[in-house]
Amino acid sequence: MDCYNRGFPQLPLPVLRRCVGALAMAVPSAYDDSADPPVEHQPSASLPDGAQPSASLPDGAQASGSLPDDASLPPVEPPSAGFIVQLFVVPALIVAAVIAVYLLFGRLASSDVDWRELVVDLRSSNSHARWRGANGLAQLLEADSLRQRTTEPDPDNPVTPLSQDSELANELAATLVQELARPDDGEDHQRLVEYLIKSLGWMDQPDVVLPTLQDAAEGASDAFLRQQALIAIGMVAGRAHQRGTPLDRPELTEYLVELTGAETGVLRHLATYDLGFLAGDNAQQRLEGLLQDADAKTRVNAAIGLARNGSLESLPVFEAILEEAATQTFDPQQVTTDAEANVYFERTQLASNALTAADLLAKSLSSAQRERFLALIEPLTKATDVELQRKAVEAQHALQGSDDPSN
Repeated sequence: MDCYNRGFPQLPLPVLRRCVGALAMAVPSAYDDSADPPVEHQPSASLPDGAQPSASLPDGAQASGSLPDDASLPPVEPPSAGFIVQLFVVPALIVAAVIAVYLLFGRLASSDVDWRELVVDLRSSNSHARWRGANGLAQLLEADSLRQRTTEPDPDNPVTPLSQDSELANELAATLVQELARPDDGEDHQRLVEYLIKSLGWMDQPDVVLPTLQDAAEGASDAFLRQQALIAIGMVAGRAHQRGTPLDRPELTEYLVELTGAETGVLRHLATYDLGFLAGDNAQQRLEGLLQDADAKTRVNAAIGLARNGSLESLPVFEAILEEAATQTFDPQQVTTDAEANVYFERTQLASNALTAADLLAKSLSSAQRERFLALIEPLTKATDVELQRKAVEAQHALQGSDDPSN
């Protein structure tokens, strides 16, 4: 039958139907861009309930009269909420935390935080806000001190260090006096007083801060707070001594001298240490007397104070410490218990202080004294403890360098 030439209108209806069917089988679809042959689908009744025919066949597969069983295909499920959290939310939180810490410490280091904002917290009726303000001020002052030590000053843009701000010093001192007068109402109050004391320890306004710190050392209700006050006094006096202007404060000296005779333990050690930074004959005489004290730590702190001021009276103390250290092993890997750790810390602290004294006194020693110290230090230059070995090598170089007339 010539369906193409006879024309559809001239054909009877049954013939016309056969021609349309033949054309549909013989002519490829001109509207399908793919070159794939048409796929003959099976009746939908042959598919399992809910299944859908695959849209494409795997490479190399042949079309067949049946579809693959859906059990051979991996199940397709939407991502769970937990998966989305792990994939996106958790990394975002980590990045945000890192950025927040960076910005916080960047602001602290650059003094962008206005200390007046933190003082407002100090005046809050909320105890948590007060101690957070005091803690923030302590961190701000410490960061500012670090910046002053590590950054070259700009002569075109001079910046007054926070430690020299008299207004801030007066605010901190007044707040500490107020808090010391309050009844001790628990841990929050103690933390507030502690951070105020630490903040005052960073201030270089001795006339303002030292009387208040002395009051705290005398009148604080807690022994730990008294210790913190003595440490802060040492910080203020130590920086003044380092600047070449040791403080001569008879009232403070008298208090510390009294403390070295009346107290025992940590308070006595700290008071002795602080005396080494103060000028005046009373301080030096008391330190010389403490060289014969029965307590080893008190003797060492007194000897360090005298060495800091160029006195050779302390040499026998340091020689005895180094002689004992030469017979000991300094290996932190051998420490296995808390008790051993405490003993090890005390031994290394004593040896470290003796090495510091040798460094301080190197230029004041005679040739015989230098040779004696070099022999005592030699075993410590081979210590397993890296920090102690480093200090021993530094002291050795200082003693050897002091022989050179050009130094």
